[in-house]
Amino acid sequence: MTGVLALHGAGGSAERFRDQLRHIASDLSSWQIPSACKDPEPLDKIHYAGLGAAAYRLPCWDIEALVRAGRDKVILGFSMGAITAMRVLQASPACTRAVVCIAGCHSMMQLLGEPYTPPSGFKGAVLFIHGTADRKIPPALANECAKALERSGASVDYWAVPDAGHSFGQLGLAEPSPTAHRLRQWIEDRT
Repeated sequence: MTGVLALHGAGGSAERFRDQLRHIASDLSSWQIPSACKDPEPLDKIHYAGLGAAAYRLPCWDIEALVRAGRDKVILGFSMGAITAMRVLQASPACTRAVVCIAGCHSMMQLLGEPYTPPSGFKGAVLFIHGTADRKIPPALANECAKALERSGASVDYWAVPDAGHSFGQLGLAEPSPTAHRLRQWIEDRT
């Protein structure tokens, strides 16, 4: 499996996320998993508001650097990483092959009524995996993104995980499981 850029959640690291992904990737050596290490700028703070703290201060990524690194790859993100993956898609729809958005959405600003507008020209695939009991990032935000992307012509899959909250384990991704296997197959089909 080649061509995957994976982005961890708030407060995570590349090393910990690599360990979490071992049940999903058949060959992790071909996955690029950077740690978030950039101090958040005002725009970052707006998108990630409420994750980890009311005033977002945790490290994040440079979107332009990820656009270059994610060119023609599947971009997988969890929580803050999923929001970042969606930001990369917005910044470079023509160069993004596919996105896996796990327990994420486009922006926490959606909570304040800012509607999600999909990028024009994206005809790739997006997979949303979201727990129905997620209290950190409400599933309605991911649903909004999925519906808007589908209306714009993207290929969209949405896997709602009943009674799951905001963790890899609750979503059935932290160990070998049917969901982890299904995700591995979805990614392999697009790389």
